[in-house]
Amino acid sequence: MEVIAGILARSNDRIEWVAARSAAVVPVEIHTRGAGAVVVDAALTHCPLAWSIPATGPDQLLDDAVGMPGFTSSVRAAAGDHALDWDTPVLAAAWAHLAEVIAVRRWLPRPMNEAILELEQALAATQAGDCDALTRLLPMADTTLDDLVDYCRSDNRPSAVTERVVELLKATSTPERPSPYLAAIASLTIGNAVADEALIRALAQWGGYDADHQRSNIALHAGETRTTSTDSDADLLGYAPIDPILVPARVFEWRGADVPELRLARTSDPDRVTLTARLAAHCDPFSEEAENLLAFATDAHSGHLISVSPMTVMNDLSTLTAAMSCQGHPPASLRFGVTSADTLVDTTRTDLTGRTLVRADRLMLQAWAAVRHAATILQLAAPDPVALATAEYAATALRQQARSDASAANHALRVLARDMDHADPRLVHLDARSAAIREFVNRKLTAPVSSVDALTLAELLPPQPADTL
Repeated sequence: MEVIAGILARSNDRIEWVAARSAAVVPVEIHTRGAGAVVVDAALTHCPLAWSIPATGPDQLLDDAVGMPGFTSSVRAAAGDHALDWDTPVLAAAWAHLAEVIAVRRWLPRPMNEAILELEQALAATQAGDCDALTRLLPMADTTLDDLVDYCRSDNRPSAVTERVVELLKATSTPERPSPYLAAIASLTIGNAVADEALIRALAQWGGYDADHQRSNIALHAGETRTTSTDSDADLLGYAPIDPILVPARVFEWRGADVPELRLARTSDPDRVTLTARLAAHCDPFSEEAENLLAFATDAHSGHLISVSPMTVMNDLSTLTAAMSCQGHPPASLRFGVTSADTLVDTTRTDLTGRTLVRADRLMLQAWAAVRHAATILQLAAPDPVALATAEYAATALRQQARSDASAANHALRVLARDMDHADPRLVHLDARSAAIREFVNRKLTAPVSSVDALTLAELLPPQPADTL
């Protein structure tokens, strides 16, 4: 049985465990019944990074998560006044899958079908023990399920897609509520030797199309905004990247890790700056995610908050904007960003260290996305030998890009660590992150290109059933 080494400690009314490792990409949190929580890496969802449970309560809080009866009670018996070494088993398959769906839904930057992702997360939660998760969602899911059936019937679809659709449709049926899709299940053909070539091409383009745009755009160095202006755009102050921990994926248009989303411009008032950002193609400008955003300005050196302003939708319905007060500070001395209103503004990472960490996160999210795109392309093409040959070429290019992104992220972290004082406690975390990135490369990018990761159904589909990317 594979286990992860870590430290177990009791803190007030909770028992906490932290692994002696870090996330290579981003940490993903899963909540258990009874106020428990488990944290994993988006790229390695079966390996826990941390967990926390109440010191008293149900004895099965972690048992199902790690697939080991009695684990919770043994933890409670061992936890005392002093921290101790403790090994935690890797997560059970159903929990690792739930973590993967949560990771994709929150962090994967490419366009996705959000309704299908929501259904998948409910199905994964049901399989992990939340028996009513899918049932609660079904009354609102008829249109999505109908679209899925129509999509599979409209043309030959790869077996990988049809099999997952059938699995989802079967899960909608219970003895108390027989599924209306049982007849549809029987009509869907599984095993078609076809490839979704349109989606394969779109994924390949999505993974690499931003190169020219990046070369022509204002470059970023360690996340710093470069200021410039031209005769044709005299009001332009510069660009700034969005911190991915502050805004969910797929709200704003993603053009690559080193392509900033935020445009900063002067106004007639020298103490105000206008910030604009384009929404992702399938993002509803009146959705909760888009309407729940705040723009902020901080001091470039200290990171202290200077001002906050709500973002509003422009008349084109594809762009959000905010008018920012500089509070008497020169705009060049400030850093600008966007955050969800329910995220603590004091978590902004806008000083030099924070900006480097933001860039490392963006690069690793891009690397993780490229690995998943490669796997998606291979799985969609697998039934068709001709399409598979083309897909393997595209997948190899994506994986090379992922390796390059991971290398760039690791380099940024090592430069940051090199410039720190040897007694700085943050060095431990930087070293752990660098080690995790190296493990990501070894696990995800040294295996044969034909190997395919587990994927969500939403990754095998266009953003909307009738669309291509």
